[in-house]
Amino acid sequence: MFLCATAGFGKTFLLTEWRSTVNGSQVPLVWLSLDESDNDVFRFWEYIIAALQGLESGLGESIRNALTAVQPPEIMASVALLINDIAARLPNDFGLVLEDYHLIKTPAIHNSLNLLLERMPPQMHLIITSRAEPPLALSRLRVRGQMLEIRSADLRFTRAEIAEFLLQSRNLSLTPTQIEQLEVRTEGWIAGLQLLALSLRERSDPDKFITTFTTSPRLIVDYLVEEVLVQLPQELQTFLVQTSILQRMSGDLCNAVTSRSDGAARLSELEHRNMFIVPLDDEHYWYRYHHLFADVLRQNLLLTEPGSSTRLHLLASQWCSSQNLIEEALYHAFQGHHYEQAVSIIARTPVRCSKKAVQAPCCAGLKNFQRV
Repeated sequence: MFLCATAGFGKTFLLTEWRSTVNGSQVPLVWLSLDESDNDVFRFWEYIIAALQGLESGLGESIRNALTAVQPPEIMASVALLINDIAARLPNDFGLVLEDYHLIKTPAIHNSLNLLLERMPPQMHLIITSRAEPPLALSRLRVRGQMLEIRSADLRFTRAEIAEFLLQSRNLSLTPTQIEQLEVRTEGWIAGLQLLALSLRERSDPDKFITTFTTSPRLIVDYLVEEVLVQLPQELQTFLVQTSILQRMSGDLCNAVTSRSDGAARLSELEHRNMFIVPLDDEHYWYRYHHLFADVLRQNLLLTEPGSSTRLHLLASQWCSSQNLIEEALYHAFQGHHYEQAVSIIARTPVRCSKKAVQAPCCAGLKNFQRV
C-alpha cells in the first residue's frame, strides 16, 4: 500500500484507524516512523530488522549484527538474506509500515528497498506513507496490479463529510451554503478544516466570517508555513512565493515572472512533492495552487519581498499579452496597477469586450474601455 499526500491530509490517522478498527489483530503490523537521521543505509535496515523482531524474536539477528560491524557487508546481499529469513520464519500475513518515507534521500536505501519490493514474500505487506513520490520502482507494481495507492484526491473530504466532521468534532452546525463555501475554500483538506473550525468557534457570526474572509486565518497560515514552506529549499520557497500571484501557471509563464529558465522543472518537482499544486489539463502544462496555500504564499510574498508583487504582475501581464491571453494580461495589469499597460493591451486588441467579460474579475475597471 502506498499513501502519498502532502501535510495535513490524515495519512497517519487513516493508518491508525485502519489498524485499530479494520485490521484488528487479523494481520499484525510493525511500524517504523522515519526521520532524517535514518538516511544511513545500514542503520535503516538495522531498524527494519529490529521492528520485524517484534513479530519473531531472533529474525535476521546475524544480518543485523553484520550491519553494525566495523566493515559491514554489501547491503544488497544482506537484504537478499533478510528476505529469505522473512520467508522462512514469518509464514503468516503481516505488514511493515514505513512512515514519512519522503525524509529518506539516500540512493542506496532506495535501491535496496527496490530489491525488497521485487522479491517480497507474498505474506508480507509493505505500507509506505510519504508526502512526495519516492524514487522507487513503483510503476512495475502498478502494471502488475500489486499496489494499492491512496492519494490526496482519495483523502479529500466531500461536502457531506465536511458537515459531519464539523458537527461531530466541533459541534458546529452550518448551513448548506456555508458548507459549500468551506468545501470550495479548503478543497476538502482535513487540516485546513480542523484549523478553520477552531477559528469558527471563536466567531459570533460564522456566516459573516465564512463569506467575507479573503485571506487565511492565522492558524492555517502558521501551519502551512511551519509544516510545509520552511521545510523546502530556499530556491523553491522563492519560486513559490513569486509565482503565487498567478491564477494559473505554466513553465513558460513562471520563467517570465521569476526570470529563470527552469519553470517547467519546478512545477514538476512541486507536483512530485504533492505541494498543494493542482494540474489543470491532461498534459500537465497548466497548474494552479490550492486556494488556501496560494493565500499563504501571497502573504509570505508581502512579508519577504514587499512591493515586488507590482513588478511580478507586470511581467505576468507582458507574457500573457504576448501569448494573446488578453483577459489574464488585463487581470495582471490591473492587479499591479499598471494602467498604461492595460490601455496598451486594449489598444492592440481587435475585439470588443463582451458585457460578460467586462463584469469578470479579470476585467475589473474596464467598463470605460471598449475597442473594436
